[in-house]
Amino acid sequence: MNESAFTFCPHDGTRLTEHIEEGIPRPRCPSCGFIDYCNPKPCVAVLIEEHGRILVGRRAKEPAKGFWDILGGFIDAGETAENAVHREVLEECGLRVTIARYLGSFSDTYGPRGIPTLNLGFVAVSTGGEARADSDVAELRWFAPDELPETWAFPHQQAMIEAWRRLAGGAVRPIHDLTTEEAYRLVRDHFGHPLPPLDAIENEDWGRDYVLQHFQRHTAEELASAGLIWEENETR
Repeated sequence: MNESAFTFCPHDGTRLTEHIEEGIPRPRCPSCGFIDYCNPKPCVAVLIEEHGRILVGRRAKEPAKGFWDILGGFIDAGETAENAVHREVLEECGLRVTIARYLGSFSDTYGPRGIPTLNLGFVAVSTGGEARADSDVAELRWFAPDELPETWAFPHQQAMIEAWRRLAGGAVRPIHDLTTEEAYRLVRDHFGHPLPPLDAIENEDWGRDYVLQHFQRHTAEELASAGLIWEENETR
């Protein structure tokens, strides 16, 4: 029988028995028919990125107290994963963020009872607030890729870090860091704006500003989809 969170039915208290469904043993209540499918609890895990570094927190509570941990937590009932990203990040480190990437899903377990979890991994960038450790976070620290911890609070987090490392050009870049040619190709190819030939504008004093102004037509979320962000001191 699959490992279950229940010995007795949570609805009527009857002892669960083994039930075979599609060849898989499931705990089932013989009285009311409740079946425990042992479904994982959905969670979000968020890598906040800035200038190629990521922000992580040291856990203040068990399980895994004292270990470095990717920010995030359980998704509340009725909440989207995206809303959970914003809520958890604000609760744990005081930052407001824009989601830049979805990294994928990572299975794991949580706590001494081995509660199954499904962790949805995101990369985000800060859009405001002041970083401060709060909630179940004891300490915050920015890590460059070659400085990251070797041991994490939960096994899935190493897989998530590896997924982040595999991102081709995965760093979220400030728009002002783009060369004129890079900006030109993003405006034309990613966002679909018609532009004059590159060689007609790239050497002109006005050429760079002409290309960059096209980014102003897009929301922060649309820019993040291309791995871009307007920094707070940039004029839109």
